Amino acid sequence: MPSNLKAVLCVVLAVLCFNLNDSLMKSLFAQEPVYVIVGLRATMVMALLSITIIVFVRQNPLNGFRDRGTMLFGFGEAMIAMPYLTALMFLSLGVSAALIFTAPIITTALGATFLRERVGVYRWGAVVLGFFGVVLIALGEPITRHLAPDLALSIYGAVDPDNGRVLSGNMRFILLAPLCAALALSTRDLLSRAVPSKLPTVFNAAYSGLFVCAASILCFLTIPPLFPQTFEPFIQGRGFISVAADFDPLTWLKLLVSSSLIATAYYFSALSLRIGELSVISPFRYVGLPGAMMLDVVLFQSVPQWNEYTGGILIALAGIIIVIRESRAGKLRQPNPASRRG
Repeated sequence: MPSNLKAVLCVVLAVLCFNLNDSLMKSLFAQEPVYVIVGLRATMVMALLSITIIVFVRQNPLNGFRDRGTMLFGFGEAMIAMPYLTALMFLSLGVSAALIFTAPIITTALGATFLRERVGVYRWGAVVLGFFGVVLIALGEPITRHLAPDLALSIYGAVDPDNGRVLSGNMRFILLAPLCAALALSTRDLLSRAVPSKLPTVFNAAYSGLFVCAASILCFLTIPPLFPQTFEPFIQGRGFISVAADFDPLTWLKLLVSSSLIATAYYFSALSLRIGELSVISPFRYVGLPGAMMLDVVLFQSVPQWNEYTGGILIALAGIIIVIRESRAGKLRQPNPASRRG
């Protein structure tokens, strides 16, 4: 019998590390270019895990280049990390966490649509429930203002165009970024079933750092010119190396702590899957949602609005329903251990 209690503790610790890392990233994004921060953190993670492979696993880190599953996993992690971390510039930790937790919901829909998996009424009901959760997060305030203006006035107050908490107009499209990350996470997990990695889990994490670093450099070169008003104030005409050279010691310390947190989260997330049953530990990943909202309040003085925590609850409930139904159907097996995000 797997040690489920130990596995649950590992999951909770991993989620805590992910949340703390996200809060560090968000604080850094307010001062420095997002893609430089992400690229340097990925480089540090890659270095830490490469040393782990050499010292503890006693293998050559370059072996990952010969494993299709490891390469596919690393590429998928880059597709997850870039939209998710970009969204952290604009969204609260709670909203970002809630939207990426739609991954099980998207996986269910993709499996039914493309893999012809049989999906019963409960799992389809969970998909619909999760969809309503997303709608609440994205459109809760404008819908309330339209349908019940007096109630909206008492809840939100008068419309303040200078309020950064209000995602109006085109800014609402940033909500698609964590949803794209969730879609990438679901797609990667489905592909990982077909092409699993043959190497230890630490290779997946190390090569995730490699691909995320490459993706961050590509994004640094392409995205700021497309949106200069958003990114140019942080860059000020400097190159990738020039920006990094201007970091103060505190920024480097935060990057080192963030890299250590991510590496720790990778390890305990993988360990939980090795020693515990997936059907038992999966629901505990959702402790990351209230944890993220608490960090919003404590660190950023950002109190979640009613539609944000209500939508988050619906998404978490939908994910748990899917986990329970797949467990009872015998579809939950120990997968290739994966991180939640980059």
